[in-house]
Amino acid sequence: NGSLDTNFVGQTELTHDFFLPGDPFFPVPTVSSISALALQSDGTILVGGTFTTVNGADRTSLVRLNPNGSLDNRFFVGDGVEDGENPGTIKSITVQPDGLLYPAGQFTSVHGVGRNNLARLNGWDGSLDSSFNSLGNQPVDAVATEDDHVVLVAEASCGWGCSFNLKRLNSDGSLDEGFPTVQGGGRIKAMATQPDGNISLPPRPCSRCGGRDRGP
Repeated sequence: NGSLDTNFVGQTELTHDFFLPGDPFFPVPTVSSISALALQSDGTILVGGTFTTVNGADRTSLVRLNPNGSLDNRFFVGDGVEDGENPGTIKSITVQPDGLLYPAGQFTSVHGVGRNNLARLNGWDGSLDSSFNSLGNQPVDAVATEDDHVVLVAEASCGWGCSFNLKRLNSDGSLDEGFPTVQGGGRIKAMATQPDGNISLPPRPCSRCGGRDRGP
């Protein structure tokens, strides 16, 4: 009915320590952020963003909460999601029907293993699925999956303005060469696959996609 759930643990505190290049011993407190949320089938809550601790516990940019909002200590911690010496940024979390997780954003490693901006985790404990490895080098804003573990990724590139690349990956993370390149101006922050196989994008992700007008 929209009323506040008083059984949920509120006031979760996230912190973010940033290390200056070449000075790994003196962290600089920085504003933390949450930029992705996802629910698993058991009601647990995945939280992604840019942070180094959650309620005093070491959690780097990805954490799982129990349905009541308390910290889920069953979820694998490891080194978390990192970008060099600093925490990475999770911009999107996608949960497949079989429970596999796809955290995406801007990072260089997950649990101490090299992964560029996209990884696949086992849903029950958050451990890294080593059978999936994407070699893309651009930050990823959004991810969607299909039933056969095909993964759609929206990469972002920003300089004087932003542009996106929409790609499809095979179940092992390699590029699907049969999928046409889709490019445009702007960024795709969310997308979804439909039962008929079509891809649903925001109303106006770009003015030109794949060389053809896609404006309003």
